[in-house]
Amino acid sequence: MVRLKSDGYIAYGMRFTTTLACMMDLHYYPLDSQNCTVEIESYGYTVSDVVMYWMKEPVTGVENAKLPQFTIFGYETTDRKEKLATGLSHINL
Repeated sequence: MVRLKSDGYIAYGMRFTTTLACMMDLHYYPLDSQNCTVEIESYGYTVSDVVMYWMKEPVTGVENAKLPQFTIFGYETTDRKEKLATGLSHINL
């Protein structure tokens, strides 16, 4: 989605769906817990070029996920800015 306002402001939105995989340490299975971190960031642009932010409901479908041997107890979203050699980068988690 691209929106162009009369003052020259351009908004570009993109929705994406992905399949993710996480490395798991199953030494203590079934008495273990796992944490899967997903980072979304721009490698080609800094925060002066691109601003990323979460929508009202950034993650959907978790309640419908079917994992026969696992239970999803919850999830959270955060965001941060990091200073890199190439500039300030915005990262969503």
